[in-house]
Amino acid sequence: MEIPDFADPPNPVAEEAVQCVKSRPSWMQHFRPLCDELLTVAPGKSEAITFYEQFRNGLAHLRGPQMGYALARSSDTGGKHVEVFDVETRGRYIGINVDRLYADFTAIVEKLRDDTT
Repeated sequence: MEIPDFADPPNPVAEEAVQCVKSRPSWMQHFRPLCDELLTVAPGKSEAITFYEQFRNGLAHLRGPQMGYALARSSDTGGKHVEVFDVETRGRYIGINVDRLYADFTAIVEKLRDDTT
């Protein structure tokens, strides 16, 4: 009897997205301070991969960041884009400042909108 393969089939869209992130996409230029801070606290992976895998994928598919990562407010991070938190009984979490991310994102959208008019 053959055992069925329950592994997910290859997902070309996901693979293309990861390749896009690995190639240092142009969106990184708009979030340079965030990416620079991520690189200092999450070594071993590029900042784009960390953002994509730990935050974007978690929020899109799991309704929250991956384990060891968290969303934080400006008041929690002292205004920085990224802060490391030691959570009692849980361990170390890397928090991304959603207030700064939102402000940066809306500023980029406004700039792009102004550039097209």
